Amino acid sequence: EFTYDKALGYYLKALAISEELDDKNIMGGLLVNIGETYLNRNEDDSALYYFKKSLQAYENTENIPYSLNDIGKTYTKKGSYNLAEEYHKKALSFAIKLNLQLDIVQSYLGLGETFYKKGNYKLALNAYQKAQTSAYDISLKKELKDAYLGLAITYAALKDFYRAFNFQTLYTNIKDTLINLDIAQKVTKLQT
Repeated sequence: EFTYDKALGYYLKALAISEELDDKNIMGGLLVNIGETYLNRNEDDSALYYFKKSLQAYENTENIPYSLNDIGKTYTKKGSYNLAEEYHKKALSFAIKLNLQLDIVQSYLGLGETFYKKGNYKLALNAYQKAQTSAYDISLKKELKDAYLGLAITYAALKDFYRAFNFQTLYTNIKDTLINLDIAQKVTKLQT
């Protein structure tokens, strides 16, 4: 069975090799993967350490927004909402400047979650709506699913149950579609 410990071991070995090769792009990707592994293990401070190191590796590249959003996501998880907002806004600024559509959507999703958890539902709605529009426009189905869920829970918090139900329905439909696509791909893979 593949575990987080095993993954971490492989990532750390690969990181040592990439440092010897002085390949900043590979180092940045590995540092992000290590950070995400720690985040999945609920070791948030270790995750932050590696996400921040990835920023140094990614310096002056278009991968910076990804790391900034991971830092924002971690601060949201820790309840440090002002820091989370700051990092998501930095990510959004970079993403807009570099015209990185996926990172723009992910920045809005991060801001939506942060505002929601702060109890600022109006700002959360605004962020989720921007994420929804952008994700729809460029066919990012996973991010569209996340935007629908964010809109559903935010409208529910505002006691607008009609809209909450509508977005919950959209969320369920796209989630089911994504699951069915995944199953179809796995079946096709097994048949070949």
